[in-house]
Amino acid sequence: MKTFIRSVLLFLIPFILMAVLYLILDPFKVMYHYEAFYPTHSRLPNPLNRDYISTTIFDNRYKTEKYDSFIFGNSRSEFFEISDWKQHIPRQSSCYHFVAAGETLFGMYKKFQYVDKKGVIMKNAIIVLDNSLLSYDRSKPGSLFIISPQLVDYSNWLDFQATFMKAVFSLKFIATFIESKFSDRYTLYRTHDLITNEFYFFENERLIKENKYYTPERMSVFYKRAKIPAYSPPAIKASQTRFLTEMAAILKKHKTQYKIIINPLYNQVKISRKDLDFIKRTFGEENVSDYSGINKFTEDYRNYYEDSHFRPVVARQIMSEIYSTPRQSGPK
Repeated sequence: MKTFIRSVLLFLIPFILMAVLYLILDPFKVMYHYEAFYPTHSRLPNPLNRDYISTTIFDNRYKTEKYDSFIFGNSRSEFFEISDWKQHIPRQSSCYHFVAAGETLFGMYKKFQYVDKKGVIMKNAIIVLDNSLLSYDRSKPGSLFIISPQLVDYSNWLDFQATFMKAVFSLKFIATFIESKFSDRYTLYRTHDLITNEFYFFENERLIKENKYYTPERMSVFYKRAKIPAYSPPAIKASQTRFLTEMAAILKKHKTQYKIIINPLYNQVKISRKDLDFIKRTFGEENVSDYSGINKFTEDYRNYYEDSHFRPVVARQIMSEIYSTPRQSGPK
């Protein structure tokens, strides 16, 4: 019996140590209160959950900053920089980037509801969509993507914490954590603005300017595209219809001046005609700009950091184009 108990204890020791590590170090920054999640030039060996960070920073600051203008979307929306946006909306606007990595339509819908329930008025908004976002009518699994507990009235709190605890026990996390102690590989080279929740990719842009960015290794991800038009399968079903309709109602309630942008993705696949028609009917055709498919932005690989994310120069030009016509009101 003693041998059995000893064996069990020896088996449990690594798990107990990892649980203690999780509680003490809080490697994913989801256990305790934080004002800053990305200290400048800190080593950050594990990617954090951007949905949780965006929601928490909003919670920390919305009363003092009095946000009234929002950019919603997945990680591709990060490149619609607020300094550029303020060239097209009132300069005194207090802007917030409510971004989530791998954002879902469900997550975006919950953010709309959350802002509305907090009594925050949305005077201006940019809503950035693509097929991958529209396809999800529920939260994605995994530590990078699980939705913030605040957005769902803490109904997923246990699952949320269990997801990160499970990630700590993964061999990939352990190897990365150890490597970070002996390598500069994980030094953070992007700047995070704590007021706007915006990232600036200065290092990437510097390398591009010096003709050092598009190395053979980076070029390997830019696959050859077919030169014939292709369309995504329809993504908007019953749940998505409800989410989008209620989002439009919130915009109408707030009398928001808004623009909906369909992302210019490197894959050059156009959004489904059926989905685009529904979005235009719901939000007003004058408020919707479709940049998916084959066009001047998607043709040139130099408009992208890799095959998923376009550069701020693209977003800047898109904003110039969509705001060149007189502003329109929300859905009628």
